[in-house]
Amino acid sequence: MSTLDTGFVLLILLVVTDLVVFGTVVFFMKNVRTSIHNETIRKTADLLESLVTDSGKVAEQWRDQVEKKQHLMRQMNEELDEKLVSLKLLCSRAEALAQSSRTAERSGPESASLTGRERKIITLARKGRRTEEIADQLDLPKGEVDLVLGLEKKLSRLGDEKRSA
Repeated sequence: MSTLDTGFVLLILLVVTDLVVFGTVVFFMKNVRTSIHNETIRKTADLLESLVTDSGKVAEQWRDQVEKKQHLMRQMNEELDEKLVSLKLLCSRAEALAQSSRTAERSGPESASLTGRERKIITLARKGRRTEEIADQLDLPKGEVDLVLGLEKKLSRLGDEKRSA
């Protein structure tokens, strides 16, 4: 059983316990009111009844807040999972680009094989498009576009250095 499930079970148990206590006290207060005519006891019973009613409201508000926080936690976990998947994808692409960079370094930058997506990124950048525009047009993360353009610059520098040597 996960921590979230355990917390939810404990929350339900707490709410049920509160309701039972609340019902018992209300029942007791109504019986005290009808059976005893003493003014002091009646005032005390009224005070206790209002306290129990208020505590019931507070318990309900607390339960609502806990449910909202659990919902936010689930939402944050889902977003974090999406970001991790995206990060893993970027890392694997970076490794592939680094491998092609190593291959190009050994055999010259002209022979580096680029994917169609990488060629599109580089072509759009050479046409003067900004990183954000390229990412939007190709429906890619901005980080991936930056990665490809950064590696392309490094590869072209390597090529320039080899030609000048």
